[in-house]
Amino acid sequence: MNREIDELIEIIENFIPFNEEDLKNDNVKFMYDLTDELSSNSNASIAINPLFKMAEKFPSVDWGSPGPIVHFIEKFRGGYEESLFESLDRKPTLLTIWMLNRIINGVNREETKIELINKMKKVLDHPLVGNIEKEEVKRFLEYQFEN
Repeated sequence: MNREIDELIEIIENFIPFNEEDLKNDNVKFMYDLTDELSSNSNASIAINPLFKMAEKFPSVDWGSPGPIVHFIEKFRGGYEESLFESLDRKPTLLTIWMLNRIINGVNREETKIELINKMKKVLDHPLVGNIEKEEVKRFLEYQFEN
């Protein structure tokens, strides 16, 4: 099936995660199927913001590690980072915090690394950040300062 990008975006915007006890449906598998289909579309990058907004809407869902959303979005290196930062400004989630840490890990330029670590620190003061997310940020910051 090769659906149009608008239809795929609509699926993302209206997605309601499956219950974890539902053994017939799996959020990660569903997202792998969806992102595979998105990847075959020439306008796939316009799904980046809707995917971040979906993660913000459902911050406690396990999307995989790194999972289909991260694999899909990271294909657009140089084209998704600003959307990631905007998502972190709106509502930090485990997924977006983790993605920021992955960017930090890949940076060689010290000035850029410091700037990104400061973005990570800023998450700790975000009014919508939860305790689980704060602990993850602290863990990543510890890791970054050890390296």
